[in-house]
Amino acid sequence: MTLFESIFAFISIVISLALTHLIAGVVRLVRLAERNRISLIHGCWLWLAFVLVIGNWARLVGCRTTRTGRPGGSSCG
Repeated sequence: MTLFESIFAFISIVISLALTHLIAGVVRLVRLAERNRISLIHGCWLWLAFVLVIGNWARLVGCRTTRTGRPGGSSCG
C-alpha cells in the first residue's frame, strides 16, 4: 500500500463519517417534521454541504494519477 492509498483510506473514513452525520440530520428532520419546519434555505445548505463533501472526495480520486515534483507537473492541491 502506497502512502497515497493510506492517506486516501483515512480521508475516506472521515468523509464517510461526515456523510453519515448529514444523512442522520436529514432523517431526524423528516422524523420530527411535525415539530420542526423544514425550510428551503436549510435544504440548500444541506445540499451544498453534501456536494462539497462528495466533490472533495472526487477530487482526491483524481489526484491518484497526478505526478508532482517535475517541472511542468501539476499539483493536486
